[in-house]
Amino acid sequence: GNYETDEKLNHARKLFLSEPKSLDNMRSACEALSYILEPLRDDLALYFGSTDVSDFFQIVNRFDIRHNKESTIKLVEPEQLEWIFYSLLNTINTYYKLKQKGK
Repeated sequence: GNYETDEKLNHARKLFLSEPKSLDNMRSACEALSYILEPLRDDLALYFGSTDVSDFFQIVNRFDIRHNKESTIKLVEPEQLEWIFYSLLNTINTYYKLKQKGK
C-alpha cells in the first residue's frame, strides 16, 4: 500500500525473476529487499522478536548480499539466493499484513 515500497518490491522482483538468470541480478534483488527492511528493524521486533530480527540481518550481512568482506560467505548457487530472496520477501509481506491487522 506504500507507493515507494511497492516500487522497490517490483524492482527487486523484476531483477530476481528476469531471464536469463544472473547471480548478480539475484543478489541485487536480495540487497534491494534488505534495504526495504533496514529502516523497519526496530518495528520488525514487535512482530518477530528482537533475537529473530537480529539473526535475520546477520544472514544478509554474513553472506555476500550487503557486504563483501574477506569473512563474507560467497553464495554461488541460485538456490542459496532463492532462500534469501523469498525469506526477505515473505518477511516484508508478513510484516505489513500483521501491521495492518493491528490497526
